[in-house]
Parts: sequence; C-alpha cells; structure tokens
Amino acid sequence: MREVEFSSESAFWHLLARRVERESARSLPNLFAELNARAVALRLPVAYSGPHANAWAVLCRLFALTHGGDGALDRKGLAAMKEGFSRVLGPAPFVAAGLERIRKNIEAPAVLGRSMEESVVDTFLIKAAATTLVEGRHVPAGDPSVVTECLHDPVIFALAGEVCRPREAAWDEAVVEYARRRPGWFKRRFSDPRHWLFD
Repeated sequence: MREVEFSSESAFWHLLARRVERESARSLPNLFAELNARAVALRLPVAYSGPHANAWAVLCRLFALTHGGDGALDRKGLAAMKEGFSRVLGPAPFVAAGLERIRKNIEAPAVLGRSMEESVVDTFLIKAAATTLVEGRHVPAGDPSVVTECLHDPVIFALAGEVCRPREAAWDEAVVEYARRRPGWFKRRFSDPRHWLFD
C-alpha cells in the first residue's frame, strides 16, 4: 500500500478517485468495444459496458495505484479511502465488497501462479461482465466455461489488462494537487470538500 501524509483524509481519496474516473472516461469506451468485439468473435455471452463495468474498471485501476508500495493503511486510513472512493464510485458497500473481492482473488488466485496485477485483471473480467444472448442461448456470465475462456484468451486478457492499468503518474499528480488545495484543519473538517477540491 502506498503511503501518503494525508492517507486518513477521505478528501484525498475522493480527489484521486475523481481523477482516475475522468481519465478512464476517455480510454474505457474503446477498450470495452474491443473486449466486446472479441467476446462476440469467440461467441462468449459476455459484454463489458455501462456503469457497472465502468465502476469495476475504475476500482481496479485505483487498487493498482494504491497498492504499489509495501506499507499498509491503518483502520482510519482504510475507512477514509473507502469513503473517498465511494463518493465517486457509488454506494460504500460496492467499494468495500469490491476491494475485498480483489484482495481475496490475490490471496487465492482464480488461475494458479497469477501475479497481483493479473489477479486484479481476473477480478475485473469475472465481476464486470454482463450476460448477453449468444445464438439465442442465455448462459450466465459466471458460468465456469465462460469464465475459463475469458481468463485464458490472450486477447481478452491483454485488453482487460489495459482496462485495469492506471496511468502511473496519476498518484503523484493527485498527491501534489491535494497538497496544493488542502486547506487548514477547520475547513477540512467542517466544509464540503467539493467546494475546495474541484474548480
């Protein structure tokens, strides 16, 4: 886990999540289109699109960014991170459950021998998929044969890797921007951060 001076301030995590979400809005549509075209070519009943897939993609990118170091957040820092991410990605239960799912997939990978980064990609492929009809058949996206094919197809896996890969400089840029915008304790504690975080 990367360490930062203000890790216990949810506004920092809010800023980081907003930056990653905005950057993702430019790159994800094309990546999802390529993923979906490959799924159609393989006759897989999955699609990656809409708010559900977007939220999972951004959460995976945030996980990859925040887990780049060796340190760990304390309880207060972890709660602040979840709160900040939830302001951007939706309800707190989604963020908490999503981060937990990613952690569990790293501890017990879906495919033996996967690295942390590959396990994050596996999580995206499984959790972000929506079911579609293929040749009139309705097969759940979580069907083991569908999951296996998604996880082992090199084209799908490479595209999903791009979906989950954040721009590495986003972390340092968010730290610098937050330090520049960060007001005193009273304003941080008793005001809406949207009024001083974003122009």
